[in-house]
Amino acid sequence: VEGDFVLASDGCVKMPYLKNTADVQVGDIIETSGKTEQFPKGVIVGTVKEVRREEHGISSYAIIEPAVDIDKLHTVFIVKDLRSRSEHSCHFLSANRYSNGWSTALLP
Repeated sequence: VEGDFVLASDGCVKMPYLKNTADVQVGDIIETSGKTEQFPKGVIVGTVKEVRREEHGISSYAIIEPAVDIDKLHTVFIVKDLRSRSEHSCHFLSANRYSNGWSTALLP
């Protein structure tokens, strides 16, 4: 999902690049797929409020109400790789909110 200036005023985000034939319905729960290493599988992103076709007509997008109040987030940690402590291979993505935006860092 990505931020959208217009949708932000309603506290929503955009899930772009959907096929017009995608089976995405209002009320569906959106979660991470785990298909990349960026986010683990099963992290709830939010709920579909509406599905719209892009102006160009080639694809559609969903308007998502985030599962959390983004305005109240201060620090976010996402576990990237969790193995036994003896392997020292835990990685966390840290995101900190500041008045001028977000700062992110990968922590060992």
